[in-house]
Amino acid sequence: MKDLKIFTDNIDEKAVAQIDLLLEQEAFKDSKVKIMSDVQAAIKEKQPKM
Repeated sequence: MKDLKIFTDNIDEKAVAQIDLLLEQEAFKDSKVKIMSDVQAAIKEKQPKM
């Protein structure tokens, strides 16, 4: 189990999914992870062509 602390109860499902994906990575195997209260999902959206 990862050592995870999220400093808010107000977090959307996309952000939770991204945190879960992050914690599955080998680099974070034995890490202590702290997520700040202003957490938001990192979404890369396609920009319209001009």
